[in-house]
Amino acid sequence: MSAESGASDDAAFGGVRPPELIDLGTVQLYRVRSQDGPAMASATRVNQAHIGRHIRWGTIEGTSLEHQQERCDQAEQGWQDGSLLAWSMREQAGGPIIGTFSLHARVGPGAVEIGYWLDAGHGGRGLATAGARALTEAALALPGITRVEVHTDEANLASAAIPRRLGYRLAETRDAEPWGAEDSGRVQIWVTP
Repeated sequence: MSAESGASDDAAFGGVRPPELIDLGTVQLYRVRSQDGPAMASATRVNQAHIGRHIRWGTIEGTSLEHQQERCDQAEQGWQDGSLLAWSMREQAGGPIIGTFSLHARVGPGAVEIGYWLDAGHGGRGLATAGARALTEAALALPGITRVEVHTDEANLASAAIPRRLGYRLAETRDAEPWGAEDSGRVQIWVTP
């Protein structure tokens, strides 16, 4: 969450929120709530080696119950103030979390950034693309939002394939602090056309 987020971001959304449940057929996106902390810790712990390659908090400490509880509490607060809209992906209500998808109000006025990760065992089925597509559509339906961005490291080819598949265009590549152990430190900024 950026220092600039908060009430002004909520005003940009006009107080409107996307659906708390987004049905994608074989999986659903459920709004992240504070009570999801233990399930999120379990999901990230199982995927620590997988997500640690490209996500800052993909460490043993970052996948701890304390850290994931804090992230879920931030998601709960972010839903209220409009700075972070986050969903967990599950195959059934109350089932294990197999990924998360989020909209972050941290890339400037009229824009949001999509973030995502998917369980290592669920890749290759189009689930990450479906989740990112649903959030792109949900974001662009929000009042005042005219641009959606996805930021990927050049080394994370699987993640970069998602905005490419969805018709995003590569607007810029710049040096940045690496997010994970296998990142190049060159971030690609993908934007909706």
